Parts: sequence; structure tokens; C-alpha cells
Amino acid sequence: MPAIDTAVDAGVELPPGPGRDLLVSACLDCHDLGGLTLFSSFYTREDWRTLVLTMVETGASIAPAEVEAISDYLGRHFGIGSP
Repeated sequence: MPAIDTAVDAGVELPPGPGRDLLVSACLDCHDLGGLTLFSSFYTREDWRTLVLTMVETGASIAPAEVEAISDYLGRHFGIGSP
């Protein structure tokens, strides 16, 4: 799959940073990322982690270290107090 570099391709603008590529590779196989905007600024980093772990429980192939990196990314860019 080619790299996702545009807001249109991902369904939402994904700022650059650690964890972005993991998010794209782990999540876009099953769904778009439009939900990020629904929960942006309402979820804490721990809320995002819980959601990522729910995806793992339903079959997402994400290693424990990747869960943490994705959760950090989501908390930083789509969490409470994010820009």
C-alpha cells in the first residue's frame, strides 16, 4: 500500500510525528480515520489507548509497543488540549 500523505487519502489531516505511520498502517486496513475528528479534544491519551486496545481485541495486529506509540500520537494530536 502506498504511503498516506494527504488529508484526503486518510480521511482526516494527520500531523507528522512519531506514531503517525503506525496509525496509518495499523488502522486504515479496516476503516477510515474520520472518527478521529469526532473524539478529538474529548479523549485523553488513556481514552485513545483504551480504544486502540479494543481494536486489538477485535483483531487488529498491533504489538504492545505499537499500542503505546499510537496512543501517544493520538493523545498528542487528537487529545484534550491538542491544537
